[in-house]
Amino acid sequence: MSAGSTVSGAPKSLSCRQPRPACAFSICPWASLQPNEGASTRLKYLSEGIRTRFPSSYVRDDIMYYCEPRLQYPVRVEKPNPHFLSAGLAATPESSNGVPFNCSHIYTSGNIAGDMLANVTAEATGRTLACRLYDMTDGPGMKDMLSFLIARDTMHQQQWLAVIEELGGFTDQLPVPNSFPQSEENQTSSYAYFTSQADGSVPPTLSDARFATGASLDGKGQFSIFPNRPLGEEPQLAPGPKSAYAQKEQHLGLLDKLKRTVTG
Repeated sequence: MSAGSTVSGAPKSLSCRQPRPACAFSICPWASLQPNEGASTRLKYLSEGIRTRFPSSYVRDDIMYYCEPRLQYPVRVEKPNPHFLSAGLAATPESSNGVPFNCSHIYTSGNIAGDMLANVTAEATGRTLACRLYDMTDGPGMKDMLSFLIARDTMHQQQWLAVIEELGGFTDQLPVPNSFPQSEENQTSSYAYFTSQADGSVPPTLSDARFATGASLDGKGQFSIFPNRPLGEEPQLAPGPKSAYAQKEQHLGLLDKLKRTVTG
């Protein structure tokens, strides 16, 4: 595989002197169509760029400029495979194993702030995986390539966060969507952290937890702790239909169960 770039510091070429099957096996999913990885993320950005509704074009341009070259990543193979025979090594919407992509992992909401936060998650996941791959190889060429990709994902995280900052930051953009009036939501629960202790107690670790105390990140409320408790009765499921052919005991209704309990 080879790659050329005009970016300062980018690897000019990549060669593998000694095969590392385990590393190669791990790189394939990273570059494939799994959630928050490789082509899945590129198609996500393409969808965002096409669908973005925003008065200024700079956000759309930011996304499309990022996305366009990444849809053309080539792969060189040493023996015929479906990618070579059917597409001549052109980019195709399928995984590294040739499984067609069905767009089930394209996460775009049409909300600019929500999509930018999701983009940061995707880049954070990609950088984490690249760091893991960096430790899996001792090949100078592979480390050089991964070092460059790790650095680029540093920028990509900052890139999407900068869009949120330019829109006004967390104070203006949270909660997402900021176009829904908070006066119409159940405000007693807006900034409350619900605990799940069976006895209704509050774990001592929450006494100074940032997400449970102090001002909210959007500056519009105060975090609090709400000891969760059942707000309804214990559910009693009705018996299933006889056509489901469960056991006889499962077909008994609540009254039948009470009768059996009383009569023994």
